[in-house]
Amino acid sequence: MVPPKSISTSVIASGMGLLRITWFPGSMGLGFSKLLDASIAILGQEGCDRLIIDLRGNIGGGLGFARLASYLCRNQMPIGYSVSRRRQRTGYNPGELERVVYPNSWLGFAITLARFAVRDKSIFLMTQGIGPQTFHRKVALLVNEWTNSAAEMVTSFASENKLATIIGTKTAGNVLGANNYRVGGGYSLRLPVFGWYTASGTTVEGQGVNPDITVEVHPEELSKGIDRQLEMAVKVLTTAPEGRAQAASFEP
Repeated sequence: MVPPKSISTSVIASGMGLLRITWFPGSMGLGFSKLLDASIAILGQEGCDRLIIDLRGNIGGGLGFARLASYLCRNQMPIGYSVSRRRQRTGYNPGELERVVYPNSWLGFAITLARFAVRDKSIFLMTQGIGPQTFHRKVALLVNEWTNSAAEMVTSFASENKLATIIGTKTAGNVLGANNYRVGGGYSLRLPVFGWYTASGTTVEGQGVNPDITVEVHPEELSKGIDRQLEMAVKVLTTAPEGRAQAASFEP
């Protein structure tokens, strides 16, 4: 198996960059974070102050999604919270969960892991507060029914906080955290170990994230190089470059 390239960039119009993310490699996501930093820097050097983030078909992955979420806002903000099975059974108050800023180094992860080594691992995950970006309030995010897991976490964060216009079709609704357990004979059993909720307490599992603007795609058009969802994103950022577009204003 050859892993897909996680990030690719291109400039598709004057001042408009396209960032395609197929997955978030690495459980901690530090390598991905460096790639993301470099990719956004490249688009900045190209003069891009509007950004299309393509998460269609993203299979999910590790915690690197929190770095992407951090780029969507200037200050530290709650992304969502994870709840262990034990905490789910005994009850909890989301407001009392410890808030953890996504670390930006191995040392930061080591310190965080040490803090939770013998404690319940239910936490409220926060963005890093990396400051203002030229593309803030000028972001379109593409999703579809094959947008999974970590990609749905960042999509729901962007949607709840009105940080991007979500375009495409409803996401997969597949966000439960799970572990693999070897059961012999070359087989493994995958079981959920924690639940994930948005900052407002909404569960995405089994529900997915609905786009602001629904745009279906047709295989025959794609085979001809026609991408209606991408075209809509370009239209949104061209017509309403400031602020989050209202779905009613744009007809597919």
